[in-house]
Formats: sequence, C-alpha cells, structure tokens
Amino acid sequence: MGEVTMPLEPRGTGTALVVHAHPDDEVFATGAATLALGHAGWRVVLRIATGGEAAEHPAVGETEARRLRLAKLSRSCELLTIAEYDWLTEPGQWVDRGGAQAGTLARAQRSDVVDAVRQALAEVRPALVLTVGSDGLTGHPDHVAMSAAVREAVRSDKAISGSTYGARVRAADVAAAHAELARLLAPAASEPELQIGSGRMVGAGAEIALTEIGLDQSGRAAATADVAGSWIEERRRAALDVYESGLGTRPLADVVAGRRRQRRPPGDRHLALTESVAEQGRLADLVAEQGRLPDLIAQEGPLPDLIAQEGSPPDVAQGRRRLGDSVILRAVFDLAGWQRDFFELL
Repeated sequence: MGEVTMPLEPRGTGTALVVHAHPDDEVFATGAATLALGHAGWRVVLRIATGGEAAEHPAVGETEARRLRLAKLSRSCELLTIAEYDWLTEPGQWVDRGGAQAGTLARAQRSDVVDAVRQALAEVRPALVLTVGSDGLTGHPDHVAMSAAVREAVRSDKAISGSTYGARVRAADVAAAHAELARLLAPAASEPELQIGSGRMVGAGAEIALTEIGLDQSGRAAATADVAGSWIEERRRAALDVYESGLGTRPLADVVAGRRRQRRPPGDRHLALTESVAEQGRLADLVAEQGRLPDLIAQEGPLPDLIAQEGSPPDVAQGRRRLGDSVILRAVFDLAGWQRDFFELL
C-alpha cells in the first residue's frame, strides 16, 4: 500500500472524545491533535481509565499518587485546550502498575472496558473519537487494551463508526529517534550501558495508511499556520513539563544526560530498583533505606528473582538500566515535528 499521510483538517465545530489509559497519554499520543482541534473551534472531552499511579514515587501509595497525577492532568488539559476531563469509570477501578499486573487495565475484563467506553460515547455523543493505535503507541499493555476496547465499542455505534482513530508513530521516526539517542549516549561508553526504551515501541510501517491531525511545517491546516504551529509546539512542550520538569522544554541532550545522572528518574520506579540494587546488593538494604516494598522485606533470595515474581518487566529482572519510552517519544517529536500526530483508522 505504501505509507499515506492525509491531513485531516479540523474545519467547523463539533465534539471530539479522547479516551486514554493514563494521564500523560493525552500529551504523548494526541497532544497536537487536540490543540489543532481546539484551535479550530472543536470541543475536546477526555476520559481517563487509570490514575497513572506507577509514574509517581511508590512510597506515596496509590491513592496519593492518583491525587498527584490528577492535579497534573488538570494543568495539562488547560494547556492542550481540553474542555472537560473525567474518569472513564470510578477512580481506582483500574490502577496503573507499570505492566499487566492484577488490577490494571490490561488485566481487566474486556467487556467491562468496552461497556465503559460505550457509556462515554452515549454521554458525550462525539463526532470524532481519538485514542491510541492497535499497537498501543508504545506497546504498553494498558494502551493496547484501551485501543482494543475503543475499537470494539465504536463498531456497534453507527454514528461514530468510521470516525475513530488510534495514534501511531511511524517506524522510520522511531528508528531515527533510536539512532539519535544512541549518538547522544555514545560519549558515555565508559559508563554502564543504557537500554533505549522498553523494546515494545516499533511504529507503523510503510504498509499502514496514516491520517494526520495537526499542523505540519508547511501549515496546510490553517491560514495562520506559522503562528498556530508554533503555539501547538509551545503548548505541547509545556504539557510534558507538567508531568516531568524539562522533558518537553530542555534540549534532548540535556534530558538524556539528566536521566543518566539520576539515581531515580521521575516516573521510572523500575530503573530506581535496578540502579539501587546494583549499588547496594540486597533488597533488605534497599527497603531499609528508602522504605519501599515492605511486603518483600522478609524474603530471601536474589533480587532479580524476587522482582520477576512480582511481575516487573524482564529488563528489570535482568538488571538492565534503560531510558524510558517517554524519551524516545520526545526524540520522535524533535525529529518529526511537535505540531502533528499520526493516526490509523480503527
């Protein structure tokens, strides 16, 4: 088929429903799209399935993490011209635990998630629905589950069928981002190797037709393209900074250098465990110092085995250090443009 990029110009007004698994997905997956739609007069409504609890320090507990994340979501929505945001269901029904553990969206009954999306469709009655693509954008299990549930929910709604899109990144952009991050990491060859990303984010190949929502560098979507494009980039960068200071606005080289220096990068509890264990050797010492994982404090055995039993990603159990997928997406935006998002038709 070949890759096709079709600019979807948000002319006129209407309501767009955006459905995501976690706070911050509205920035990474659909930030440019919602800004372009808002700029054109659309009303954008957001529904979130979990509180993004895994992104906050685990010592605060899931309830407090949810509260902290919701405050950040509120500010992000202001920046992204999202008129209304709310939970997809009751807060805490599904929890972000960093993977496919019990209680997460990925482990939920599909029918429960589909029913929640159908309820949102009935309440909002949108003309356009946005979520993540079939690959979950980054391959995160919660993202994949959300995409599948939205796709199933809209198939029974003739009013919105054919107007539902899932965010994707292009494979070529992901490859270019990896190359750029490898270049930035090259001067630190004497330091422990950093894995770039989770390994789950591949991107859409040339065989997948993609629809563009946003403003590209040529400004096809609006007469005020230069002004609006700059405004979209500024707002999206600022929204990323809400979740992690500097992630959107600092130079990419500084972001990478900061991640290399940090003992615990914000939102990356798995890397914190890996680095702390490498330095201290035993789980008991880690818990005594940082007050975390009390349920494991009495257990004996190598930490990688204990972590693996808890269902953490394989890269943690194998003792690897990594840059998160958020840094790859930041690099993709720098290389491909902050002013537009790409989508597949769901």
